[in-house]
Amino acid sequence: QYSTSEREDIMAVTLFPLKPENMFGLDFETYGAVDLTVHGLERYVSDPHFRVLRVGMATLGGATNIYDLDWVCNESTAIERLEELLRKRYYIVAHNAGFERRVLKKLGLDIAAKRFIDSAVCASALGAARALEAAAPQLLQGHKMEAGKNLIRLFSIPSKERVQNGELEFDKELIEDNPRDWDLFGRY
Repeated sequence: QYSTSEREDIMAVTLFPLKPENMFGLDFETYGAVDLTVHGLERYVSDPHFRVLRVGMATLGGATNIYDLDWVCNESTAIERLEELLRKRYYIVAHNAGFERRVLKKLGLDIAAKRFIDSAVCASALGAARALEAAAPQLLQGHKMEAGKNLIRLFSIPSKERVQNGELEFDKELIEDNPRDWDLFGRY
């Protein structure tokens, strides 16, 4: 006799074995007026100025498809594609997956924790660093994009001037003024 939770786990493993074709990678780029490193995830995501900027997704297994969805300019298309992958693929692979899970919940998509594979935890279990910029070269002979920190400062964090002026909403003019950087941010 199995509990409801145990039956769900058995069904998930039976219907969705841990294979690449049942997984997809997920990475949100967001904007927030609250300092995530100081105040933590819950306060960051709950702040009224929080918003999703972009979402990167990659299907694994078979033909790999990479999607960069511009949430600011095409929110309805982005959410449709995200919901489609959530229906088709059971496991969600993300670095520091608690962040992606909380953002999904903010978007009204409450996904069970057991569907997430946290690549930071996997890296640590393999003896690598948990931070992506350190783990990538240790495990993949790849590097996180050098320009990433500058792109985050440009798009994800309000400037000191804007904060001092009480302008905490995301400024869409940043996209218009920096179209190449916005495109690069999508590849980040």
